[in-house]
Amino acid sequence: MSPQLKNPFLLESSQLIGQIGNVFVLNLYARLREMQTLTRSIALTMEQLPASDELVLQMIPNTLDFHGDRLIAGGGIWFEPYQFHPEQERCSFFWGRDPSGQLVYCDGYNQSESGYHQEEWYIVGQYAQKGQCLWSKSYMDPHSQELIITCTTPIFKAAQFVGVVTVDVTLNGLQDKINHWQKKTGGYIFILDRNNQFITFPDFEQVKKSYISPAGDSLEKIVCIDELAKDIPAFSPLLAMVKEMDAVVLDHSLEQDLANVNIAQAISHRSEHMGYEEGQMFAAILSDPLNSGDRTDYLFQQYELEQDGLLQEPAIAFLFHVPKVYWKVFMVRPRSEVHATTHNLIQADKMATLGQMLVGVAHELNNPLNFLVGNLNHARNYMFDLLRVVNLYQDSYPSPTLVIKQAIEQIDLEFLQQDLPNLFKSMKIGADRTLEIIKALKGFSRLDEEDYQRADLHEGLNNTLLLLNNRLQLKNSRYSIKVIQDYGDLPSIECLPGQLNQVFMNLLVNAMDALEETCAIHEKVYPSSEFSPTLQVGTTRLDSDHIRVCIQDNGAGIPLEVQERLFTPFFTTKVPGKGTGLGLTICRQIINERHGGRLHFQSTPSVGTTFMVDLPVQAEPNAPA
Repeated sequence: MSPQLKNPFLLESSQLIGQIGNVFVLNLYARLREMQTLTRSIALTMEQLPASDELVLQMIPNTLDFHGDRLIAGGGIWFEPYQFHPEQERCSFFWGRDPSGQLVYCDGYNQSESGYHQEEWYIVGQYAQKGQCLWSKSYMDPHSQELIITCTTPIFKAAQFVGVVTVDVTLNGLQDKINHWQKKTGGYIFILDRNNQFITFPDFEQVKKSYISPAGDSLEKIVCIDELAKDIPAFSPLLAMVKEMDAVVLDHSLEQDLANVNIAQAISHRSEHMGYEEGQMFAAILSDPLNSGDRTDYLFQQYELEQDGLLQEPAIAFLFHVPKVYWKVFMVRPRSEVHATTHNLIQADKMATLGQMLVGVAHELNNPLNFLVGNLNHARNYMFDLLRVVNLYQDSYPSPTLVIKQAIEQIDLEFLQQDLPNLFKSMKIGADRTLEIIKALKGFSRLDEEDYQRADLHEGLNNTLLLLNNRLQLKNSRYSIKVIQDYGDLPSIECLPGQLNQVFMNLLVNAMDALEETCAIHEKVYPSSEFSPTLQVGTTRLDSDHIRVCIQDNGAGIPLEVQERLFTPFFTTKVPGKGTGLGLTICRQIINERHGGRLHFQSTPSVGTTFMVDLPVQAEPNAPA
């Protein structure tokens, strides 16, 4: 094993694989943040709800179902003794999916002999801050018999810890996600939790062991990487990488005086499932010693392996850090394949990373906003009920006391009665508009859908234009861009929708950049000109088997000497930091190679530029354009 890659080409290719690994980590973290947002939303709901079994059973299952997301195995609400019902020591509400995917309520934890207050996923919640989410190690749920990992966040009332909310994620669902990405990268990928226990593995049977529980049940547990290295010594180099990363985490926490020995001791004493070393690591990461901020580079190490334990050939192992949750991702590729990756990996670089960040933001906003919108209707009805009661009081008691008269004048009751319905109407319009933007974000960012499917191009164009709406009013300028949409009658086409959205985004941004530059010239050189920056987006059907999308601007046009190099990789006319020179190269690859279409343009200096995307109705990957 060598920590350094000395072959220059191998080093360059490995850097590109590191980029795709970073995209994978961002993609994974965005998915985990969805689960965390869901967990926090339920905790927020529980903090507001009165102690009513009926309300909990009515409101929570629909939220937990998360639109039928099968990555979610179930979840629950778990209270401290006598906090929800003063007469009950154990009070929990737990739901798990049945074979058909429906959430089913289960009361088993309240009735079991051991209860739930000693479970690791419960104990850690007592050390979390409000809104902080913590992840358990992987385990088999004793009630559902399913391998899961649990996200926990605390519930507080009046600043007092009263319980936790959990959302269980199925390991099978995570493995499906890994399998999807392995098709992109080759080799194999697996994930370890903060304690180096396997969350996913190519052959999961290799990392499972059967055991008999104290109750006599036959269960399965997941081993750690050190146990696998004992059985398969070729994994020892990967174990050494993991130990080095753990040492860095612990050292950073000690340097920042963040490690809390008392927490480690308390947790290991209270939980049967967490030893002191695990408690030490948990205490170290509570304060996020490797705080990543806005970083997008999560590669910790890369090693060249003389012989990989699964591939049985020389390989390169990449170890990535997953922010906040402190999972570890290994990406292992055969050396023989690394040489062939350069061209394909470029496509997954900046645009894919942007897309994953967008979808992460969309999901972070979506759940609390849905909670707000859902409650707005209830609040509006409550408001009308209250106003109706106030009117009844005024009709029944037309001569109020002096104190009431003064209060009516102080709050200007007449104005309040007139304005409050308008206020709710404005809030509803604003919330619906925000949901519309979030829907556009999610539609645009369909980046991990690698299967060809039928899609409406007009929907993709509209979503992309909506996301770019803020670019239409040019900053520090009297100009605003006029958008003209001229759509023909198009059929749905077979395509990769997320990647076509990337193309539309790139072409529209380029057109807006060109118009912005042209407006700047007009303001400086021709301040009295009547120039009207215009962006036209049109679609038409060329014949029964082909369609065309046109994106046209009336900017300054592209100089002839630049037109010849427009699709050359890394060629850009933009200022440093604004463009990589890969955008149009990637766009042409998506259209020409992945769809069997054609990306071309016409540009006349001082008149404008039109980019044309010709696509077959039925995708023809790698067909000659």
